Amino acid sequence: MNNNLISVVIPIHNNRDTIKRAVCSALSQSYSNSEIIVVDDGSTDNGLEFAEKQTACT
Repeated sequence: MNNNLISVVIPIHNNRDTIKRAVCSALSQSYSNSEIIVVDDGSTDNGLEFAEKQTACT
């Protein structure tokens, strides 16, 4: 069994409209030993605040 940690880095830079889809896509993968890192890359559209408030992928 492979126990390698996979890191998915999602930069937030004025992509508020797609951040939920990106995070939910990363969460839906079948590999269980992973982490998702969301990085605010100087976004001016409040993308980080939007991402922090997301609670469900529907």
